[in-house]
Amino acid sequence: LTPRCQPPGGRGGQDHNKLLSLLQHETFSLPTGRMTDKVGFHDGDFVWPEGHYGVHDWTYVPPVADIGVSSSLDMTRYEGIDARGMIFRMCDYYDRSITTPFLAWLAASFLRPLFKQFPVLYISGTSGSGKTTLIEHLLPQFTGSLIETNLTNTTPHALAAFFGSSTSFPVWFDEYRPGMRPDIKLLFDQMLRDSYNGKRSSKGGQDRSNLSAVTSFDTAVPVLVSGEDSMVETSVVDRTVLLRL
Repeated sequence: LTPRCQPPGGRGGQDHNKLLSLLQHETFSLPTGRMTDKVGFHDGDFVWPEGHYGVHDWTYVPPVADIGVSSSLDMTRYEGIDARGMIFRMCDYYDRSITTPFLAWLAASFLRPLFKQFPVLYISGTSGSGKTTLIEHLLPQFTGSLIETNLTNTTPHALAAFFGSSTSFPVWFDEYRPGMRPDIKLLFDQMLRDSYNGKRSSKGGQDRSNLSAVTSFDTAVPVLVSGEDSMVETSVVDRTVLLRL
């Protein structure tokens, strides 16, 4: 419903605009309650695409740059499960010097918005060491989430979309290694540093009109990284929990 004509005096056009504004704000098609385009912890409640847990009524609205979060989460509730026994079995899946800090980091990640600083978790190892298998088994079993991407075939826009997709469900970036594109590695390292304090990360570029512009990204998300390459930059290492397989 849009105003297409305006009678003499302009009154009809003003009335049309007022009616349009009213419908846009009061229409029955808008979700009720609170809305967010980020899954995770919000004001004491947990929110995901198919539901929420807490005292407020939340609705997840996919962002314009949707990375398929809905297909990456499984919040199925299992009645009567032996949670304590399952956690111990997870600890014994690999050497406990690795699984214990891994699971502890995952547990704390759900409350990421409550921390002023939160470290990146980096799991490294040579090819065939089992790092990808370890993460693919423990991450979804413990968190219900497998939001992940590969750093060797991603773009700056995709990086920003993944960093901005969640507040407390971990986001996994795989294949941190020398084969990464230099521009991706430079931007990714900067976003890792910013994510420690939850600051917005900025970069220069061009907007849709090919004009110079500065774009900022959300980075306040628990970040899990895996790869063969060792992190050497001090500013990144100091903000990271390092687990070497």
